[in-house]
Amino acid sequence: MSDLVWFYFGRREGALFVRLLSWLRLKPETGASEQRHGSARSILFAKFLPGLNLITSPLAGVMGLAPWKFLVLDSTAALLWAGAYMSIGWVFRGQLENVGAILERFGVLLGALAVLTLAVYIAVKLWQRRRSVSLTIRSKEALAH
Repeated sequence: MSDLVWFYFGRREGALFVRLLSWLRLKPETGASEQRHGSARSILFAKFLPGLNLITSPLAGVMGLAPWKFLVLDSTAALLWAGAYMSIGWVFRGQLENVGAILERFGVLLGALAVLTLAVYIAVKLWQRRRSVSLTIRSKEALAH
């Protein structure tokens, strides 16, 4: 259901979505590379890639994909995603107890590592944006002189 909401948001507010996506990704530019990910085939694989899954539904709306086609593709993708992870769980069901014990022992450390990784990623993206804006301003000043 949430994918359908995002799909209709993309259909209705396409330009706003592209600007919002640019801001959320901490990149000043957006364009054709993001729109290519909205193709119908990518909907089937987007569930397996967290970043791509976030943008595929609204981009399908922006690109004018028929709602019935989006619903069929998105439902199929959800079934593939759930089936894949359920199959992996079934195949490795014996090892899950071992993984649980490891997570119990190192869970806090792994959580802190995940938070640190996210903080470093955001810091790097902000630094890249600042550097990009700074270089753009310098080049405009150089051209003005």
